[in-house]
Amino acid sequence: MNAKELLEKYRNDLCSEQEKRRIEKWFLFHNAAAPSGLSDDDLSDLQRKDFTKLESKIVQKKKSPYLAPVKWSIAAILFFCLVSGALYISRHPGHISDSRDVLPGTNMAFLTLSNGQRINLSQIANGTIAEQANIQISKTGQGQVSYLEIAGNGVQKSNATNTIETPKAGQYQINLPDGTKVWLNADSKLTYPVALTENGTREVTLSGEAYFQVAKAYTSLRGSKTKQSIPFIVHTRSQEVRVLGTHFNINSYNEEPETITTLEEGSVEVVMKSSLAQSIEYPPLRGSSPQSLRGSMTKQPKTVILKPGEQAATGRGQEIQVSPADLQTAMAWKEGRMYFKQADIKAIMRQVSRWYDVDILYAGEVPERQITGGFDRNAKLSAVVKTLEQNGIVIKTDYRRNGTIALIVQP
Repeated sequence: MNAKELLEKYRNDLCSEQEKRRIEKWFLFHNAAAPSGLSDDDLSDLQRKDFTKLESKIVQKKKSPYLAPVKWSIAAILFFCLVSGALYISRHPGHISDSRDVLPGTNMAFLTLSNGQRINLSQIANGTIAEQANIQISKTGQGQVSYLEIAGNGVQKSNATNTIETPKAGQYQINLPDGTKVWLNADSKLTYPVALTENGTREVTLSGEAYFQVAKAYTSLRGSKTKQSIPFIVHTRSQEVRVLGTHFNINSYNEEPETITTLEEGSVEVVMKSSLAQSIEYPPLRGSSPQSLRGSMTKQPKTVILKPGEQAATGRGQEIQVSPADLQTAMAWKEGRMYFKQADIKAIMRQVSRWYDVDILYAGEVPERQITGGFDRNAKLSAVVKTLEQNGIVIKTDYRRNGTIALIVQP
């Protein structure tokens, strides 16, 4: 598919999720270079498809992470990025050159409101985004969106839900209306009710990885001055994590073999999701009434209580495994680092893939090695590859015609 066809699909909302992600990533990366900033020579370079020369000028002019002037439309950006297939029209493995280096991830996310409107948070300026259930939704700073109750009217009961999702090479922070703060890692999604505290529990659903700093919340019992704590529940693919007020990290990527909850502060209850609401049916005893004796016994969910410095892991079909946590490793991403302790090569490369939005391929059998070390998440991809090669991992780079990059791990 050529660039014009892809742009037409995007305008008509016919793109696949992968095509949307590709288009929007190019837009975010190049949105500071407006047509008003392109000279006649630049346009001439574009017509001649001299992408290397044009790209160097764009990088020099790139100053602001926010939306460029209106007349620089997404179609215009994508046209020069995608004409004839890609910026990089050669395809040859090798080391990463300076001109083709990959920047690290940054603050990128998409917010989907209850009415279906999808907002690119990287494109809008700080200020109010929307109002729902008497709650004001605002972008408050680079990499943050906040929900605040509008004074005087109280939060309205509502079943409306919002979803914030980060693409690969993206991260974001969300401040929920109860005061809870959530940091989303790359390629993650969080769905939550707008009126978070109005239904007796605070329940959210996570796919990917997030760090939670849960605020305590209370509700008054009807006819009494007594206040009752409102639990905060996180649903993932294989766990249900219940808390009142605490700090913890959940890693629940679909491509990872386990869902891991790591507790830094406070206390959490972890329930193995597959054990919830399981029941055993018993047939009636001989000679007894089926209606009176037939029934079911609900099994107790498999539950553990974590203490600070512990983690709970659940794989597909296994019991909850509790062990001492390596907080440095689990919390490193939130502090701007990647850190590995006795990690295998594939586990490391999955993190690299998510943060730099590159594909990982294996040329043969993967070496069985355990690696300890780390690097700054602000580093360019070339620095990461160099660090891995210093640890004996041989990597070649494949620049594809469609503009994507693959790292090929050699045996």
